[in-house]
Amino acid sequence: MAKRFQPRIPGPLPMPHLERRTAAVQALGWSAADAHWLALVCLHSGVFTRLQYRDWHHRDKYAAHRFMQRLSAAGVARDHPLPERRTPQRFCHVFGRSLYRALGIEHARQRRLGSTALLRRRLLTLDCLLAHPDANWLATGAEKLRFFFERGYDEEELPQRLLGERAFDHVTLSPIAGGEDRVGFVFPDPGQGTNRALRHWASDHLFLWEALRLEGFEVEVIAAVRDDAARVLYEETLFRWTPDGAGLNEDERSFLQAIRAARRHPDPDEIGKWLGWEEAREIETRLRPRLHRPPARIDRYTVHFAERLDDSDLGF
Repeated sequence: MAKRFQPRIPGPLPMPHLERRTAAVQALGWSAADAHWLALVCLHSGVFTRLQYRDWHHRDKYAAHRFMQRLSAAGVARDHPLPERRTPQRFCHVFGRSLYRALGIEHARQRRLGSTALLRRRLLTLDCLLAHPDANWLATGAEKLRFFFERGYDEEELPQRLLGERAFDHVTLSPIAGGEDRVGFVFPDPGQGTNRALRHWASDHLFLWEALRLEGFEVEVIAAVRDDAARVLYEETLFRWTPDGAGLNEDERSFLQAIRAARRHPDPDEIGKWLGWEEAREIETRLRPRLHRPPARIDRYTVHFAERLDDSDLGF
């Protein structure tokens, strides 16, 4: 009898920044796939949902259940119900000291559970990284500082919150992707229904963003959200921080001044020699609303909608 064809289920994409760390966890007796996932979780969130695990590994709920059994039997993780959730949705907290020690972050804050708001941010952070596996994520606070120090930046140019007593643990909750010509900063939505936290977070980074852009880097903000209202709010806010939505640059401001000066010129047809009044009026109409806006803060943005973590799934 001919064998039934079994389509190959694609495996997860390897993340470049986890290669060395996966080997360290694998040395503890975990399979390559399990070690890769555990390294990712321990470094960036400390928590994950079974749906995140299933989607990333292209596996069913039974495989996720067996993985949880292995973690529980090893005494390195525990299943918890999601806060304020009446249906049996759960998340896993990885706390095993041996895993974090192997990764060189034995005392990372991810080993401890925090508030519901912190849990939400951690899960969103992980979901964002799963959506950008090719990025060169700087996994620890020490790596982030080294990335900037090696490029000539000093402490005064970095967000001061990165430099406190618990800096190295704190910044792991807000990953940075560092490349040759682009630096990405992740902001997980705290779920407050406003952009106040985003603006406060950005104010801590403005000096660094300006320095990076002057050096020729593109600065990108990746906002991770879990509902449509937050997605719309952040898209509107972040667009105004880009060159297309922010205040006028020097050339645009000079151009607008030239149009206005031409109107006051003794020869009212002067502008028609190089542009035309109708087109000038259209450009002026388009530029005027941006005249009093602040200059661009970033070059681009992405709003990651975490479908696995929307309100219907998390319930908080």
